[in-house]
Amino acid sequence: MAMKNYHHTQSFINLPRCTTPTGDIIEEGSFLQLQNIPSSMDVVFVVEAQNCNKNIRKAKNIDLFVETLDSKLQGNGFSDNRYAVVVYGGRGVFSRARALYVNNKPFTDAVDIPRYFEAFQIEKSTADRNRSSEALRALQTVSTLPLRAGVPRIVILFPCRSCGSGEELDYSTIYHNLMENSITLHILMDGDFSLSKKRVAKYLFGMDNSVAYTNKDYERLTGDAGLKKQVRLPKEKLGLCSSLALETNGTIWAGSKLESDRAAARRFSTVCGGRVSRVTPCAAPRCECRNAALHCRPCANHDPLELSFWNSDDIDELIDLAMDPPTLPSFR
Repeated sequence: MAMKNYHHTQSFINLPRCTTPTGDIIEEGSFLQLQNIPSSMDVVFVVEAQNCNKNIRKAKNIDLFVETLDSKLQGNGFSDNRYAVVVYGGRGVFSRARALYVNNKPFTDAVDIPRYFEAFQIEKSTADRNRSSEALRALQTVSTLPLRAGVPRIVILFPCRSCGSGEELDYSTIYHNLMENSITLHILMDGDFSLSKKRVAKYLFGMDNSVAYTNKDYERLTGDAGLKKQVRLPKEKLGLCSSLALETNGTIWAGSKLESDRAAARRFSTVCGGRVSRVTPCAAPRCECRNAALHCRPCANHDPLELSFWNSDDIDELIDLAMDPPTLPSFR
């Protein structure tokens, strides 16, 4: 009898539990309204291990970009921000998406994260046109990281190839994965936007669902709704990821601007960082202790276009809708 009681006690002690941001312990399967959430951000860089990202730390001014982004986050009240890097689409261990660990840690601070970009090598002949990019799988990998409960999460994707084509995962699966985990997707594409006026395209930095951002937004971030209507997304370059970004309230940027001289790269980083840091935290999300981790419900459901039935065959219509969503009737 004593031995049975001992085993019963041991199994109870080993039950998974969760720790809240304030240090309280709650049991597996319990729910709580999360309070006192730290004003902080979890940022994950997702990098395709292809030639366009070769020597990425130096070639794309990553140190400057991260420094500027973190400064903008702090200016919006987010401190003690954490950063991680997920690599995908390469060879060897990076043929499948995986997070980089340095000193056995996936997350680190803004000062240390740039060296994570040197923890993987990209070979010249890495490209394989017959293989899918696995970008959607990489985005799904982000939700498996030890993200902090209730804290806003943003993903900054550095793709080289179109995402979605030939992949096992579909649009609906990844869209709901991002929304359920309160993840906002931002893309720094390989190249520039297309505009009929090449002179204007030179100063076009990026866009969201409503406006386009240019060099003029350096001093004050306002955006240009008229210019946004003229922007043509390179669908063959971005694939489904462009719609995923816009539908999660994210952005798409001309990543080539980071490859400019430091002064130009700083202006671009200031505008990009200013928009990316515009996040409204959830006041008191309802969370569940599940598998020893707190899983919080998103603040609000965002599904205006009922995208659950879309797949990669509908890519043109999907991206067009994300760029210019229809005005839906109001039933009140």
